[in-house]
Amino acid sequence: MINTKNPHTDELIKLVPNFTNHYADVNGVKLHYVMGGQGEPLVLIPGYPETWWAYHKVMPILATKYHVIVVEMRGMGNSDKPIDGYEKKHGQRYI
Repeated sequence: MINTKNPHTDELIKLVPNFTNHYADVNGVKLHYVMGGQGEPLVLIPGYPETWWAYHKVMPILATKYHVIVVEMRGMGNSDKPIDGYEKKHGQRYI
């Protein structure tokens, strides 16, 4: 059984049939996303403090009609996090 309280993404994705993990470099930031299904693209973006797992129950249903892409925003889940935080004094750019 997989511990969903503190799981590794590679283990969690096994619980969502026909979905896979991916990473994209966006302006020097590695973003994690999960995708599956076929059809028109449907992008889901979890709100703070959620990760892609927030949609795990609806993803297979949506995937019957759409190509579902769930993106973890910068600093969330397995996407890159700034080393110095997000304070204005550090000059972090938001994407």
